[in-house]
Amino acid sequence: MTITGVRSLRVPARVDDALRALLVLAAAEDGTPVKLQDLCAQEDLSQRFLSTVLVSLRDAGLVYSLRGASGGYWLARAASQITVADVYDAVDARPPVPIPGSEVTGDLWEHIESEIQARLSAVTIADLAAGRVGSPGMDPWGALTREEFDERSSGSVDPAARPSSSETSGRARTGG
Repeated sequence: MTITGVRSLRVPARVDDALRALLVLAAAEDGTPVKLQDLCAQEDLSQRFLSTVLVSLRDAGLVYSLRGASGGYWLARAASQITVADVYDAVDARPPVPIPGSEVTGDLWEHIESEIQARLSAVTIADLAAGRVGSPGMDPWGALTREEFDERSSGSVDPAARPSSSETSGRARTGG
């Protein structure tokens, strides 16, 4: 069966574009600013639209920015420390909607929402960059075992145990 779209999950373009931009930044040399026009060219994105997304990411502490000829954007944390849930929360400004249905079906939708949130919290930009999630032929948990997924989604993983040496932004500049 070929999947050509997603019916039950509507992902805002802002979230997808933010993830794509963060993947470009994660691939850049540590701490090296990437210009907006370069980000847009690599992912075929609108500069006007992506600039608003990057402001949201900067305000959430996920990227740094620097103006000027040598400026651009770079990751504020290691790619292994930025989850898809962090990105979603940073750029999706839509308020939650009331749970539809009866008590029985409402419980179903609430459970599914919790599962989605857990999954988004368990997947990092580093996971996406390494192709550990969503690759053809992979199990539904990506390259994570069920135990690793459960551990990550429960928040019990020690952040210091995650890889960071080559993924950290080597500079301590602040956003601006």
